[in-house]
Amino acid sequence: SRKFLPGQKVIQVLMSEPGPVLGEIRLVIHTLQTLKLAYTQMQTQLELQNQATPSRSWTFPSHLVFIHLDTFLRRLLSIQGAHFITVRFYQLDQTILSGVNGTLLTDVVQEAYQDFLVQVRLLSGCNCDPTDPEDQSFELNLDQFQAQVSDLETRLVSVLSKALEDCSEALSATKLVKMFWFFLDRPLVQDQLPSYLSQLVEQVLTDLDQTELEFYSEREEPERFFRFHPAAAARLCWNRQLRRRAEEALRSFRTIQNLCGGLALSHLVLKRFKKIVDLLQDFRTSVRSHWSWELESECGVILNHSLIQISHPDHLEVACMYQLEALLQELRCATREGHVELRPHTARLLSCRDEITQKYHSLKQIVVCYNQVVGGAMEVELHLIQEHLQELEQILCELQRKTWISEGVQQQSQQVLIVHFNIREARSNMDAMRRIAHGWAELDLLQRSEDSLLESKVKDQTCRNIKTDGEQLLRLTQVNRSLYKADESSQAWKRYLDYIDDRVQDGLLQLLIRALHFLTDNMSPQTCGPALFSVTLQLQETGSVFEPTIDGGLINVIKTIIRDIYGAASLIPRISLSRHGNYQVLLQQNPELCTREQEVMCRLLQVKEEVEQLRAGLNRYSHLWQSDRTAVFEEFLTYGKQLGAEAVDAERKPPTLKDFQREIQVLLTLSSEVSQLDEVILLNGWLQIDMRPFKTCLLSIILDWKHMYTHRLLESATNRKTAPAEPEPEPGSL
Repeated sequence: SRKFLPGQKVIQVLMSEPGPVLGEIRLVIHTLQTLKLAYTQMQTQLELQNQATPSRSWTFPSHLVFIHLDTFLRRLLSIQGAHFITVRFYQLDQTILSGVNGTLLTDVVQEAYQDFLVQVRLLSGCNCDPTDPEDQSFELNLDQFQAQVSDLETRLVSVLSKALEDCSEALSATKLVKMFWFFLDRPLVQDQLPSYLSQLVEQVLTDLDQTELEFYSEREEPERFFRFHPAAAARLCWNRQLRRRAEEALRSFRTIQNLCGGLALSHLVLKRFKKIVDLLQDFRTSVRSHWSWELESECGVILNHSLIQISHPDHLEVACMYQLEALLQELRCATREGHVELRPHTARLLSCRDEITQKYHSLKQIVVCYNQVVGGAMEVELHLIQEHLQELEQILCELQRKTWISEGVQQQSQQVLIVHFNIREARSNMDAMRRIAHGWAELDLLQRSEDSLLESKVKDQTCRNIKTDGEQLLRLTQVNRSLYKADESSQAWKRYLDYIDDRVQDGLLQLLIRALHFLTDNMSPQTCGPALFSVTLQLQETGSVFEPTIDGGLINVIKTIIRDIYGAASLIPRISLSRHGNYQVLLQQNPELCTREQEVMCRLLQVKEEVEQLRAGLNRYSHLWQSDRTAVFEEFLTYGKQLGAEAVDAERKPPTLKDFQREIQVLLTLSSEVSQLDEVILLNGWLQIDMRPFKTCLLSIILDWKHMYTHRLLESATNRKTAPAEPEPEPGSL
């Protein structure tokens, strides 16, 4: 046996993996104990044989043979005990306690575990052969190890006691006992633990009492704890929940039953548990029986009820819809529950449950489709769907005569779905036409160009989109005619087209109002934005001229824009068959549009008056371009000044240098005044006048006038230098 065991490694493996070596030790112990048992059995058989045939009895002293074997066995049992202790204490490595003092107690356990590792390290490090029974040094080390282990066990018992005191229920106390189960058989633990175990038993009995008390207090309405279950299923769920609580309490007791001792205590706990189980079993049997009769009654009512019903005029419902849904749910619960007797009506409904479910879904589709067809119908649509409604009424009459076990519901469902699909598509097309017409109110027929002036979009992509919308409207009306199966010449269809025609008129009206509103807003004197139109003031031989002209050009431009705005309405073909003329002619007579058009023309007349006032103010320079410069200059040379119309008999007097200076200074003053004129003028907040051509031309004319006087002075000075000496002229004359 000593050769079979690994010698010193028997103890050294305590720090690594004691499991395999422990198995070898147990094998050796079992082998030697079996040897002694075989010897004892053979000795007993020989003694029995000697009694039958007297001979010399077995008087050989057995202890002389087994003295060394017994010493060796005691040493192996000590080593095995050390291994058992080590394996158990290793379980403390992952121990974590919860609760109020959980962290503190966990730290104590881990500290004890670290101290144990120190003792194991000391024991495994001894330099001796533990399997040699003659070597007593190992016994000394082992005794010291066991003394330290006893101290550690004392600390662990304190931790366990404190943790059990903190437990408020039996389940948590049981988990705690299981956590320290590996050392509960130690004598020191068994001496101090009974008081705490008795407290745990009291908690078990308290849990059983509370379970019984809850049964009596809540058995009248336990379904309030399971609101999404049928009443009977809720009662059974509640019953199972109470039974699980009682079984958990019993399992908690059985965990510590062997530690507590005493049959009387076990009988008391089992008696309490059996009483609760019997109460719950009687309650469960009563609920199942009552549930079985309720299902039978409800199934009988459902099976013989009609399929549909009219709750109020033109609104259809599936008959017993909510009752059927609740009943199907109860049947599913009863099937899962089991042990619920299925009586004839219940069994019949359960056997065709899938068919009834399909039929229920088909009826829901029929009801929804019918209510949508009838409830969502417009007044102009009722006459168009009259034939469809009659077809649906026939189907409803057939369904009202059928019950939940009748056949043919699926085929009728298909017919209703076809009718509903056609009408739903037609209404979807009507919604699309409404969206098209409403969308025109967001379009812009007018906008500002890159230079912020007005730009018409009547001939660009916007109006091409409007024309495309008109073609789409015609196509959708034809699609709806085929869906409704309407006669094109019928009054119902004509009224339907008139309804669409009104929607189109409203959409075009909003389109034109938006465009005219854009004009009136941008032609308002309070407008803070850039100019809407621009004209140029030019100076011609006939005088100041606007380009384009106000009377002809600008007014014609605005009238053309208004005409183009109305022309956008002619892009949509007329939808109605009973009304004549296009939308443009109709909308030109609209009072709101006429009012806005008159407002635009009024703004135009206002700006025309301001333009005339501007022109009149500039006429103070008219003598510069209207007078004959040659005649005026000759008059100046003759009289020394410009004569007015009243001065006919003025005295001839050649001009002096001061006269020339006076005339040139007047021209310089006019040139400075003209230069300070604004290059651009904004009238009435929306008409921009470009003054630059006028200013340039007028300054050129002033320069010509000035050049005429200065040229005369230069010419006179040149002639004086080249002419022969003459008598000196009088002072101040040329």
